[in-house]
Amino acid sequence: MLGIGIGLSINNALAVIEASSASPPSSPAPRSTGSRVRGTPGSRRSTEQGQLGAVRELALASYFTFVSLYAVAYGLVGTLPFIAIFQWGFF
Repeated sequence: MLGIGIGLSINNALAVIEASSASPPSSPAPRSTGSRVRGTPGSRRSTEQGQLGAVRELALASYFTFVSLYAVAYGLVGTLPFIAIFQWGFF
């Protein structure tokens, strides 16, 4: 469960930033057109943001891979379980 929570941390942080910087909605319950329900593709912007999120997660996973190699090289084996949780979560 920790790995899943860590993997979701980027999306959660971006959602908090977006929610805190957006203007309030014009009505209490905004409605969508439902076009995505019928099978039409989403906007290009949402697809690009999804790909950018995947790149960010892979970059952090690669970073923690190098951190784990550093820990092994310098004998910091006590940190490896914690580094592995972060690495698994982002992969």
